[in-house]
Amino acid sequence: MRLGSPQMDALLLALAAAQMALLPLALLWVWRATRQVDVRAHVQAVEAAMSQALAELRVAQEGHGRLIAQMPDGKEFADLRVELAALKGKQELVFNEARGARAAARRVEDFLLKAGRHDTQL
Repeated sequence: MRLGSPQMDALLLALAAAQMALLPLALLWVWRATRQVDVRAHVQAVEAAMSQALAELRVAQEGHGRLIAQMPDGKEFADLRVELAALKGKQELVFNEARGARAAARRVEDFLLKAGRHDTQL
């Protein structure tokens, strides 16, 4: 096929016709692919969900803040340890006194039993 021959002219005419038919289709496809889609509804839904999650987070943070505010600081914690140690000491003292009183009562009971007395004779 030579340039200028009837076969070449027919081929060029067919290619030009195909180009004229495909060009508007290609332009439509490019326009559809690049147009801005209305995403306002989606953005509003995501914004509402994020606002709700943020509100829940703030409520949780306030709750944690109140709990942390109620916790003792370093000085108060040290004071609590001292008070706890004092209470442990008092508890040991009471146990020792109770043990001593129990031993004394046992000695009295043993003495009375050895002496041959019963509760009815007292």
